Amino acid sequence: MAIFRAIYPKQAWALKHNLALFNNDLFEAESVRQVTQRMVDFVQSLKGQDMETVLIVSHGAFLTASIHRLLGFPPAQLRHRGGLDNASVTILETSDFENFTELAWNDTSYKAKQ
Repeated sequence: MAIFRAIYPKQAWALKHNLALFNNDLFEAESVRQVTQRMVDFVQSLKGQDMETVLIVSHGAFLTASIHRLLGFPPAQLRHRGGLDNASVTILETSDFENFTELAWNDTSYKAKQ
């Protein structure tokens, strides 16, 4: 990351603070919308399935942006609270797979019990 930050300081800042400013074309990469759409599509594919709870484990940057998108935040705010801590727990709830409520964000309180 140090080399990336040295060569592309504005892009490195955008990745951490405002994904709406990230220029994916510079790197021939997917757009933020394309990346987060994968999560939206997956979550919406669960509608009608006979399950009460789903555990999703993934890379923190992907989860941070995708969770905020599910909660309705625009691209400029997908990282407004920073990233997720390693092994943290975030809980969302939905009844219609279109609107989501956050029950817990970046919770690591269980680690204190060790």
